[in-house]
Amino acid sequence: MAAPGARPRSAPLAVHLGVPAHEPPVVFAECSNCSKSILNANLALHEAHCFRLYERCSRCGASIKRGSIEAHRGDGTCQEVSKAGGHVRRLQSLRQTSSSRSAETIG
Repeated sequence: MAAPGARPRSAPLAVHLGVPAHEPPVVFAECSNCSKSILNANLALHEAHCFRLYERCSRCGASIKRGSIEAHRGDGTCQEVSKAGGHVRRLQSLRQTSSSRSAETIG
């Protein structure tokens, strides 16, 4: 019990952020093969699995199942992307990912 006249302690920062104090912060990193956001703790395992099963299309940058790259290029979905277009697409996906994470945190 606090002494009479003592100032009340402020709540921990985690309470203000809406994160329980006992949970460590979640940190994400981008897979260098498929560009998905992966938990740092799972990144090495994910990348080993991802590089074994998928390859990146040199024309459009999409992550395609190994052995299916020729079918991908021939089916009309593969479009060569300029360097600037690739940057814009990447920024849009990051923006979408971050807004969905913030919606999950708020909700």
